[in-house]
Amino acid sequence: MVGNKTKTEGVGTVAEEEADRFPCVLAAPRNFHLFVQDDDDVWSPTLDEINAGTYDALKLKRVSFYLDVGLPHGNPMAFAFDGSMIIPRNPHLRSADDAMDEFNRVVGAMVIGGLGLEQVCSGDLAFGSLYATGYFRYEQPHGLLPTLHQAWGEASAGGYLNIALLDPPRITKGEVQAAMASGKPVLDTAQRMDPATLVMAVSHHAAAEYRNSLLYSWLVVEQLIGQIWDDVFIPAKAASFQERIGQLRSSARTPAVRIEFLAEAGLIDRKLYRYVKRARNARNELIHKGSKPDQDDSYFSLVALTQFLELICNERGVGFEGKSLLQGVGRRRKRQQSQGVMSAEKANWPKVSHWRPLKPIPGENSWTGEYERRPGIALVRTLR
Repeated sequence: MVGNKTKTEGVGTVAEEEADRFPCVLAAPRNFHLFVQDDDDVWSPTLDEINAGTYDALKLKRVSFYLDVGLPHGNPMAFAFDGSMIIPRNPHLRSADDAMDEFNRVVGAMVIGGLGLEQVCSGDLAFGSLYATGYFRYEQPHGLLPTLHQAWGEASAGGYLNIALLDPPRITKGEVQAAMASGKPVLDTAQRMDPATLVMAVSHHAAAEYRNSLLYSWLVVEQLIGQIWDDVFIPAKAASFQERIGQLRSSARTPAVRIEFLAEAGLIDRKLYRYVKRARNARNELIHKGSKPDQDDSYFSLVALTQFLELICNERGVGFEGKSLLQGVGRRRKRQQSQGVMSAEKANWPKVSHWRPLKPIPGENSWTGEYERRPGIALVRTLR
């Protein structure tokens, strides 16, 4: 697969023999957005076009740009207009996990760089074709999200599913490049940190799945503690007291013990120590007792993660501020604008951008006529 090569610019109209086709793996984004070349790369279907399925579906199957993200064989990653990411279907991708790792490594760099993207899971993947013209097709989706992108690209999704196409967020090539430029050096510096685990920790917290977020973020915390121990603490002790190194290595094998040593050495300050203690206790309660962590437990574990990451980056002279990673996953997330079912009388109509009537069901005032009745399905109100 070769990116950034085009024969002509503008609108192609001449029918030619089929262009070179490259088998590829696609990742559909969890939250629909557009990857665009620049601010002039516009796509603004009207509500009527979306409802009728007459919007420009071809543009959703167009690549917006290619970037070198360190894929094997020197291939670039394609960033598609519909928000998909595309990589060649090469032999090194032996499983869905291998593909997820490639995508999440790039997503991890962009998340560290401040873009609020989400993890790529196996159900977000699909096989497809990328043509030399810069257009692609979803062919074998592995889950609902890639199936939806396939349907949008064919203008055949319909109904409520199409409404996501109205005014989606846009991410430009420049924004992706800036995020990658900020995030990749951090990933290169934190060599022990698994990018996919980092992305899962952030994504699960943003989705209010605090158990998963806590478990994944604590895994990353332990990875970072291990790197700080081996690359910062042990070399410092070896320089001042070589004879103690063997004893330190043998006696401080667990993160809990290492945290105490790091605190004594001044590498962990009082505030970070409190974050780590809160997160570790919540993780232990979850693992050993099945206790449910709350939002703050998950958030403090992420804060501890970012501060350990800052420590490693500062030691190597790499610029990183934890707030870029925590952007959008604060303890009190802003409530999103209401979308869903409501009565017309309760709607705040000046703020309603689109709506459609629902088909009534038995029990609602608008229902008329007969309906199927089965024994044991009706509810009876009782007094307590």
